[in-house]
Amino acid sequence: MLDCQKSTGAGHASLMMVPTAATKITGTPRYFASKADSGNTTERGFCATCGSTVFGKTSGNAQGMVVFAGSLDDPSQFKPQFSIFAKRGHAWDHMAPAVPRFEGMPPRQGS
Repeated sequence: MLDCQKSTGAGHASLMMVPTAATKITGTPRYFASKADSGNTTERGFCATCGSTVFGKTSGNAQGMVVFAGSLDDPSQFKPQFSIFAKRGHAWDHMAPAVPRFEGMPPRQGS
């Protein structure tokens, strides 16, 4: 499953988790749905005008969603906290060595 890489056209997707209740989506995004490793349905929301992927959500977490860092007005504000699905990484796509890596999805806090 390389959905995140294919949706970004890069070796990884840079995402920020945000509370769903704290977000406001304006306009009418289009959605692409796929099945996640967990069996949940993942949806990527993209701009119907330009096609840019802006956010994502999953049926497994109604309280949170992800915002694609590249869609921010100032992407330089994004600071990666960890890398997931590192086992699917490519030799040509390097993350800063100080960023913690997980081979798959880490366990959820409190689980």
